[in-house]
Amino acid sequence: MISRPGPVVIRLEDGPESADQVGPLLARAGIRLGQPVVVLVGGASGMSTADVATASALFDGALVPALRTTGAGLVDGGTNAGVMALAGSARSRASLGGTHIGVIAAGVLVDVGGSDRSSDPMQLEQHHSHVLVVPGADWGDEAPWLSRVATVVSDGQPSVTLLVNGGDIAYQDMELSLEAGRPAIVIAGTGRTADDIAASPPATPRARALACSPLVRVIPATASGVLHALREALSGR
Repeated sequence: MISRPGPVVIRLEDGPESADQVGPLLARAGIRLGQPVVVLVGGASGMSTADVATASALFDGALVPALRTTGAGLVDGGTNAGVMALAGSARSRASLGGTHIGVIAAGVLVDVGGSDRSSDPMQLEQHHSHVLVVPGADWGDEAPWLSRVATVVSDGQPSVTLLVNGGDIAYQDMELSLEAGRPAIVIAGTGRTADDIAASPPATPRARALACSPLVRVIPATASGVLHALREALSGR
């Protein structure tokens, strides 16, 4: 475990027992297991200016209040881009403590005390409480680990995936969430993948398959609606 300004960086070593090590590794880092969890997935560098403004307002008006009142932790991709950067900034503006874990494939990082590199590296978002660096060389390799981390941290408590905007990897994140039995809230009006799923009919076969799942709920991008949906999901109802 590497201590540095910003998030505590934890590295999960690659190996046949890596999945079983997630819980002990997070617990040793001081993360409380058995708390409600919001899994935030969606857009990174591909968000438009308007979509950024919409997401930022939703995080200030809905995501942060939901985390505060339910005591839920937040799990996302951890890089300093898109919804991850916006969520970190929103939590910082609200002086919100608690758990905020970024899950990042080793190969996309610039500086976590090692030599990992990729053709498109990103810096860590500095307002996260922790970042878990997982095996993988490229974007999307973190997706199964992100879902695993949410399951381990919630440890039987309610968890929900929140989709805001999103590119191709967001489809994978959503599919993995549903495979884990985790309900998902799709915010219509935030752009790209979220709007493809919310369209009537959904824009692609992949979007249609997600929209048809009984675990998926599509709601408009209003702070009151998103706040209510998050509180309801995190209460287990």
